[in-house]
Amino acid sequence: MDFPEQSEIIFNLFITFGSAKKSTIMTKYELAYKFIPFLIDAFNRDKIPHSALLDKDYWAEFSEKETHEFSWEEIGIEHMVLSKTESVAVLMFPEPKIEFEAKYGLMFFDSRRRAIKYYTLDKIVLDNSSAERWEVGTVDVDDGLHKSCGSFDQEVTIDNVANHVYTKFVKKKGLFGWT
Repeated sequence: MDFPEQSEIIFNLFITFGSAKKSTIMTKYELAYKFIPFLIDAFNRDKIPHSALLDKDYWAEFSEKETHEFSWEEIGIEHMVLSKTESVAVLMFPEPKIEFEAKYGLMFFDSRRRAIKYYTLDKIVLDNSSAERWEVGTVDVDDGLHKSCGSFDQEVTIDNVANHVYTKFVKKKGLFGWT
């Protein structure tokens, strides 16, 4: 999908306010915790269309001026419709190698309210253990802070993660008025 005008606007925002100002290489951490929240913020401010949030070719196009420690081909997107007005996009990031890198990103959409809530499944290492541990996190697009929501102790599958986050955080807490 081609959004050249918006691409330049968002790229300039990312360069000005994002990690690209400090580095010429976008890391996997920056992809999950800075770049995706910038896209969500741009959507919230009507700078990009909803379809751009689900189009990794669009992401690659406007970040082409940066180098990446990953390949765009390593990223997958699965969009699941939950109801007539609710859906979730599961972003499958490159396999996390170090602590706090995300395995998945989940964008929950409510089209009635034009609202998005973003969660991540993060790799955690406790006490120099080699065992994989996972934690659900969220990134506040307004302040850019990554916050822990609690541990994830189930088998790590897209369905398990999406169901867990929706049931425990989205539906239970009534975000966006979802019940």
